[in-house]
Amino acid sequence: MIDALCDRGHTPYRQIGHRAVSYVMDRSGIAYTQEEVSWLVSEIEKLKPFPDVVAALKELRSRGYKLTILSNGDRDMLRAAGPYIGFPFDHVISVQEAGYFKPHWKTYAKAEEIISHDRSSIAFDCIGAKSYGMRTAFIDRRKRPFGQTPHQPDLIVANFTELAAALT
Repeated sequence: MIDALCDRGHTPYRQIGHRAVSYVMDRSGIAYTQEEVSWLVSEIEKLKPFPDVVAALKELRSRGYKLTILSNGDRDMLRAAGPYIGFPFDHVISVQEAGYFKPHWKTYAKAEEIISHDRSSIAFDCIGAKSYGMRTAFIDRRKRPFGQTPHQPDLIVANFTELAAALT
């Protein structure tokens, strides 16, 4: 985020992950090896979606929605994560394409370009997309307040099942 704010270009997600894990381990006084750090950072690629997600995405696709991932992960990480996600998206976009992490507006501008639809017909999660003029939905699984920002989501739901129902 600091590199993006300083307009220094894209820093690979793994590099940021390595820095963050090493920092936390150092601060906590926990001994580690770089191999352990690499392993831990790579585990993010194996995360599976919440149980409600895939069924809701299938429902949205059946109604004609085009579905896209816009991720702070790098291209190779997203390819590795594909089998664990278990759903074929129309577009899988890494912020690496734009050179800036979300919520920088250039990530959403690049997504709009790749998707080839006007930004007013695209919905993402959340502040950066809203500030760029896209529609937004916030999945509030933990029942936390969104916060006082001028970029409030258009829709707040508890999970993807509620999102699919709301987008009829």
